[in-house]
Amino acid sequence: MTKFKIGLILIIISFIACVINLYLIIFGGIVFIIGCIFILISDTRIKIKIATILIPLILYIPATFLFLMAYNYTSPKIFLIPKNYNGKLRIVYEEKCGQKLRTEDGKEIFEFPKNGILILSEKFNGNINHKYYFVDSKGIKTEIPQANIDKQNLRFPNVSILGAGTMSDKEIKIGVSSDYDIDAVKYTDFFVNQKENDDFDYKKEQKFDSLTFAVVDLCRNK
Repeated sequence: MTKFKIGLILIIISFIACVINLYLIIFGGIVFIIGCIFILISDTRIKIKIATILIPLILYIPATFLFLMAYNYTSPKIFLIPKNYNGKLRIVYEEKCGQKLRTEDGKEIFEFPKNGILILSEKFNGNINHKYYFVDSKGIKTEIPQANIDKQNLRFPNVSILGAGTMSDKEIKIGVSSDYDIDAVKYTDFFVNQKENDDFDYKKEQKFDSLTFAVVDLCRNK
């Protein structure tokens, strides 16, 4: 095997390793350098040597970006929210009495009732690829942007992702798994912001949590 072929193989191995696993970048970098040395001491024309070394360097960032996009891809999720709704939205998961998500053109449809609490039979899926829409009585949809995490350049109305948790024995537990508690209510929360409002309303939160328990109990006792 020629020096050029050895170098080319080493460069290809290092390129693939660094793209698919960031933790291999040091190892991959060393292998890449060794490959470059073999390329440089080979009898191949100088233009081919330069191209063989530079092309992987140029393609590394785009290739890594595309790989991460493909690896983290999730089906689009469409959130249909009653028009002019304002406040917290809640998705309750893993309830046998809950509805199954319907799909349209490969997109999962989350259609919220007027009370803002959607009960599903599906397991929680934390992947984020969301589109939010207000829907009026005629079925006309108006897209709502997702709020920026840094709260810069906000447009209203918008939707914020609040997080996930469990509710057990009328107690709220943020981000706590309750696999051993068959009565636990597993949920994810969102918030529809009609205008900028940073005030926390404890009574309203309590009322919404109580409504959640009531709706889930009603569902379970059908």
